[in-house]
Amino acid sequence: MTLRRRSFRFLLPAFLVGLSVTLPLVLASGDVNHAITRGTVSAPPKILKTTEVVSIGIEPTQVSNVNLGSGTWEMSFYLWWRWRGPIDPVTTTYVTNATGASTNSTISYSFTEGNKEVPKLLANGEYYQQGYISLGFSDAFPMQRYPLDVQNLELRIENTTYDYHQLVYVVDRHASTDQSLVVPGWKVRQVVYGAYMHHYNTDFGNIEEGPAFQNYSMVTFDIVVNRPVSHFLGKLLIPLIVVILGALSALMLKAGNFDTRLALAGSGLLTLIFLQQGYSADLPNPVPFVLMDKIYALAYGAVLLTFFRVVWTTDRVHRKAQDEMRYVKGDRILAAALFATLVVGAMLFIIF
Repeated sequence: MTLRRRSFRFLLPAFLVGLSVTLPLVLASGDVNHAITRGTVSAPPKILKTTEVVSIGIEPTQVSNVNLGSGTWEMSFYLWWRWRGPIDPVTTTYVTNATGASTNSTISYSFTEGNKEVPKLLANGEYYQQGYISLGFSDAFPMQRYPLDVQNLELRIENTTYDYHQLVYVVDRHASTDQSLVVPGWKVRQVVYGAYMHHYNTDFGNIEEGPAFQNYSMVTFDIVVNRPVSHFLGKLLIPLIVVILGALSALMLKAGNFDTRLALAGSGLLTLIFLQQGYSADLPNPVPFVLMDKIYALAYGAVLLTFFRVVWTTDRVHRKAQDEMRYVKGDRILAAALFATLVVGAMLFIIF
């Protein structure tokens, strides 16, 4: 068996087998992170007897337009409140990461009198209100692991008027546990509720309340998503492998075929640049240095070394009239070494 066959017959399958092992491990990791920009989030303290407790639930109907470049997404959902006590929390409930990303921001209450929302009094003495809401949301999506990134589409609810000692949100026990939500272009890993206390480092100028006015009840609704593995393999990795193999094939030709060797190495370098620009269009500006860029850095190194090797051997053969056969073995060893380096380096970047 020739060196050429030994080099590429085993390395490419080993690369794909390694990916099949490492990708599930990478995609299985990832926690729900709260991308709040101000203050701190902690577990809720004990609820006082004088505090009004509001049960709140969310039922999403549609999630769309997840845009990593602008850090926005949209969702339409049902939101309901159930409570006892004198405080009507409905009109003072606020989605803290809502934004103008959606052109169809609407809210429609189920129980109204005229144009004013008026909650329904249930037989058990609780008040109840429901609304159908369409909103745009904004968050700083972490991009370091692109395209194997795990993103958290989070809706964060607080009250703009009443602090934690006056009003506390809790997740309604009637909230759906259905995990079959569809986010176009993404794979939904889990849908999670959470209840927390959000502490701000200011009392917002309310000198009568003082420090008590720094803590607010917060309920989150998280949709944890990641890209299908097919996106990484089919749209990003396989084209990269084809370009690399095409460029390295220059080293499989004898040094005397200098025009073909230079064309293969040069076109491989240009194609890498265009491929990288293609996926970078999906990233926010300024474009961060992501996982895929690290893999491309290895690819650039492999192609550049191939190009320099081709130029050097061409010069040696044609200017000094040396035998082109003396470089055949070295070229093919270099090709195998470069591809192996790319394989191992990509694996390490994916794992770590």
